[in-house]
Amino acid sequence: TSTLRIGTEQTGYAHTNGLPENGYYGSLAVRPIQDLSIVANGSLDKSNGRFPFYQDLTNAYVLRENNDASLQSANLNAEYGAGDGTLIKLITNYFSAERGSPGVATTPYRGASSLDERLADEQSLVALKLEHTDENWSGTIAAHYQNQFESFRGTSEGLGDTATNVLYGLTASANSTFTEWLRGYAGIDYLHSRLIGSNITLPNASSVVSRDKINGYATASIVPIRAFQIAGSIRSEYVSDISNFELLPQALLEYAPVQELLLSAAYSSSFQA
Repeated sequence: TSTLRIGTEQTGYAHTNGLPENGYYGSLAVRPIQDLSIVANGSLDKSNGRFPFYQDLTNAYVLRENNDASLQSANLNAEYGAGDGTLIKLITNYFSAERGSPGVATTPYRGASSLDERLADEQSLVALKLEHTDENWSGTIAAHYQNQFESFRGTSEGLGDTATNVLYGLTASANSTFTEWLRGYAGIDYLHSRLIGSNITLPNASSVVSRDKINGYATASIVPIRAFQIAGSIRSEYVSDISNFELLPQALLEYAPVQELLLSAAYSSSFQA
């Protein structure tokens, strides 16, 4: 089965001609086989930004200048049931925008104080996730990549700035019921980030800031009787440019002899970068 939707939105303003704002969008949902579904969406929005505003300085309607914008977005998501409680998901997203930066319109009969300053943004994301669930345990593995870019340009002032941030990582987690009174949890997260900026200057004259971050944990929960619970965990954390591996233990004891009374004791160790 499949479903297709296509549409448009057009907007006009008083005291101006034509349709200065235009929007177009579309979506497609497809299920080529029973266990696979795919959904795609996209949109394009454009505006010349020349809408009229009343300028108190001149007591007249003036059209905005350098206020145009173009925005594009798209995403593609898919989900596949591989059987035996296993699910595979794909998530993607893209967005970009370019627009003027007009500033405050303080010049008589002009719709901007900055006629050539421009802003641009672009973002993309791809993630793949594997999930499994059965009677005794469940787990997840996910990988992702993300790219973020932004820029500012002012030609007449000789200004310019760009920045790109790249992130990618891997996450895995699982939990299991070993017995009626014992349950366990474990997981690990890895994230790499790299920031590149035209105005970043490190002591080594580099314009790139990189960081690796790793978190891991293991937890056990013991409930020998309904009124008594013991929980213990060990968590590790590593930040490449700040610290070595840190081991952070935690423990919790809870006892509720009656419904109206809860006795608890806890211990934890934390790390702050």
